[in-house]
Amino acid sequence: MGVNQDTFEVQNFEDGDYHIKFIIKNKMDGFCWVLLSVYGAAQEEHKEHLLSELVQACTSCGDRPFTVGGDFNIIRNQSEKNNSRYNDKWPLYLMLLLRLET
Repeated sequence: MGVNQDTFEVQNFEDGDYHIKFIIKNKMDGFCWVLLSVYGAAQEEHKEHLLSELVQACTSCGDRPFTVGGDFNIIRNQSEKNNSRYNDKWPLYLMLLLRLET
């Protein structure tokens, strides 16, 4: 993750098992926001921990707006796989936890 230090100031950061959370301040107007960079576990047995951690990171942003991005390692539908190992639980779980629309 990189930040243009001429434009932004990283005021704080914290890391978890599957994310790094940055509090970013725009130097020009003082606007603060949160950037969550995610790298999810590829193994099935770790996905619930990943999603729980992500929900906790998002809910702890307080009043600040936040952006979440990265590689969740969650396959959204069977057509994205080249084999039969697909679990449709995780995309639904992610959408429900983060209240995302497909």
